Amino acid sequence: MNVRGEIVCLHCGHANGSWSGTAGTALTYSGCATMPEGVQPDEHVRCQRCGGSVFLDGASHLSALDRVRRIRRLRRQLASWDDEAA
Repeated sequence: MNVRGEIVCLHCGHANGSWSGTAGTALTYSGCATMPEGVQPDEHVRCQRCGGSVFLDGASHLSALDRVRRIRRLRRQLASWDDEAA
């Protein structure tokens, strides 16, 4: 089951963005919507402000329809970028 939620620091409470992936797996940068420079996709997510541990807040299940909508939106964005480049 896939889940989506907000990454929040346990120490300072800073919101570090959103994460989506398989329920029960470790929070790695591969599931982040935006990945900071200089990190590998398989590294565990740490707070960008204080370097502390994080948790997934407001986690909700992703349905197949949500994934299809997201893929369609990304395809439209890619097509518009291609049109702008041409």
